[in-house]
Amino acid sequence: MNLQQELNAWIISRIIELSIKQGISIPELARKSELSTTTIQNIISGKTVPKLETIVSIAMVLSGTLDKFFETVDDNIATEVQKYISSDHKP
Repeated sequence: MNLQQELNAWIISRIIELSIKQGISIPELARKSELSTTTIQNIISGKTVPKLETIVSIAMVLSGTLDKFFETVDDNIATEVQKYISSDHKP
């Protein structure tokens, strides 16, 4: 599994985890994050790779900040993402 796949899998599991903990349904998450229910469903099912602004919208609803959303990310993923961000790559 490459970095992108690992990160996507982690984001999906984090969305599901926080939604369950807070008792937020997919339609409620969609409404609060100003996204469509279909968008949320496609992210969770792995059909769509979310853009950064989409992740930010979801993170704000589920955890209040992007930092808190990513606080449990695996160290290997975090290190690789940081390297990628620090390089000349653009999403």
